[in-house]
Amino acid sequence: MNRPVCLIVPDIDDIEPKSSDPPMTASTPPQPTTEPPTKRDLLLDCAQELFTKEGFHATGIDRILDRAGVAKMTLYNNFGSKEQLIVEVLDRASEGLIGMMGEWAARSSDPFEQVMHLFDGLGEWFSRPDCRGCLLQAAAAEFSDPDSPVTQAIQRHDARVRTLVTRIARATECRAPDDLATQICLLLAGSLSAVRVCRCRQPADAAKRAAAILLEDACRRAEPPRL
Repeated sequence: MNRPVCLIVPDIDDIEPKSSDPPMTASTPPQPTTEPPTKRDLLLDCAQELFTKEGFHATGIDRILDRAGVAKMTLYNNFGSKEQLIVEVLDRASEGLIGMMGEWAARSSDPFEQVMHLFDGLGEWFSRPDCRGCLLQAAAAEFSDPDSPVTQAIQRHDARVRTLVTRIARATECRAPDDLATQICLLLAGSLSAVRVCRCRQPADAAKRAAAILLEDACRRAEPPRL
């Protein structure tokens, strides 16, 4: 018959911490684990900043390289051309804006309020001193070739915005929700365009009032006639 093994566990007070291991307490902050940005990310960051402030055509490759502190070969190894760098900057800017819009809409589960929150969120963004409007719209003003990869990046962004707004409009159960989504998208685009001039939240507030009128009218027309 096997006998049980007796394990002698020392009292916790008898365990001395190793001198190389500092004692952990409830207030000890976690150690940061963030890694430095890659050269690719650094190029994207610097390019986006310069394109936003100075424009796409006015910003040369050497200007971006000087700001990022990398060699020209690094840019071409990662992107191949300035045009592709612009495309990836725009795709990243689109993801950021769509992400913000999703967060604004998620402030409520009611689709009517979600539309209002889209414009509230824009107003908050427009009120920030560092807001310079939508980089995608700035690109649309500089690139007109419909076959350009830059134009295609802008079109992808427009499709993402329309998908988000259409989903909300259909949830209102109003008549012709896709038409309503088109109208709301135009109001969003108009306010994003206007803020590049006025640098204040007024365009978003005015567009919100117009959107409320559109919503009220669309839902009133969706009601069945009273007999």
